[in-house]
Amino acid sequence: MEKAIRLQCFQNLVNYRKPSSFIIKETFPLPPYSTVLGMIHAACGYTEFHPMKLCIQGTNSGMISELYTRYAFSAGAKFEEGRHNICIEDNGTKYGAFKGIANVELICENHLVIHIVPNEEDFMTVYHALKNPPQYLSLGRYEDLLDIERVDIVEIHREDEVDLKRDMYIPVEWEWKNSEDKIELPNKQMTVYNLTREYEITKQGFRRWKKEGGRVKAYYCPKGTTLETGAYTDNYAEIREAEIEKDGNKKNKDLYFPFYDLDLSYNVLKRVRNEFKNTSNPAPDLSTAMRRFYGKIAELLENEDKKYLDLGIENPKFRDKYLACPFVKAVLDVKNLDMVKAINNLEEILINNMTLTPGGDAGVAPIQNTEE
Repeated sequence: MEKAIRLQCFQNLVNYRKPSSFIIKETFPLPPYSTVLGMIHAACGYTEFHPMKLCIQGTNSGMISELYTRYAFSAGAKFEEGRHNICIEDNGTKYGAFKGIANVELICENHLVIHIVPNEEDFMTVYHALKNPPQYLSLGRYEDLLDIERVDIVEIHREDEVDLKRDMYIPVEWEWKNSEDKIELPNKQMTVYNLTREYEITKQGFRRWKKEGGRVKAYYCPKGTTLETGAYTDNYAEIREAEIEKDGNKKNKDLYFPFYDLDLSYNVLKRVRNEFKNTSNPAPDLSTAMRRFYGKIAELLENEDKKYLDLGIENPKFRDKYLACPFVKAVLDVKNLDMVKAINNLEEILINNMTLTPGGDAGVAPIQNTEE
């Protein structure tokens, strides 16, 4: 089996600019190969090109358009009154530039998974550089910071059939490989992007995309596509299962309910409250009411799990963790007659011990006047 570095990362708002776009900065749906290679080389401190294989995939929540301040100028253009709105003076010479507004496309909530296969001598250098980067890395524009969530060494192997969990770039040339490496695509009616990959430095010191291998034509395959032959998969799921089994998911191992996610927990509890606030079918006793209450929470947590899966993100298993709580188990078990009896006895005790005071609330003693 071949080893690869699996990089799992997130970007909130990002633009991977298409080279042909100017007034409106259009974006690729996923970062091009050259963008990812540049980020890796910057992390490693490489000053020369180091070849490596890449697989780029991800999911996002859509795209928006935003205004930005645009500056434009030509090299050596002298300032002209009425033509330029910015004058830059240097050693007595005035140069002209333009300042205005333009639009930029931004991808929202971009979750990326990138597999990297460097040469053997570079493998651990790339791994440690991504695991402990020397600075905040960006992918896209300089301000598009990269939130690295996980870096793992995984084993990749060929599968006869693979269902894509995320959108992915697949080079067109892989269709024309020999029978062993060829990838069978069920649908050829997909967008093809001409992506940049590797550049060279000209004698004049300019960057230029290589004529051979400088660009890669790639299909943009949507998630859900089934690749029938030639695709690879990794053993990341096995790694995660081993981690959870080993340390019980240390991050939140003792939490049966995700209180650490304030937004999620607030919305779940709010929906439960609204569900039972004005119910037309009140429970006959406390045990039935509690069973409905805790059951509804389990249902809502299951919906949250599905949202993660739909985005191609690892299942947080909120519902499973919640149902693992011994108390919740006991409440939801209708066959546990001892628990049903105990809850209903508790209801009777609470009712019998509640006191009503004139002008006061149930169970609250009236305030005594201590003034002379």
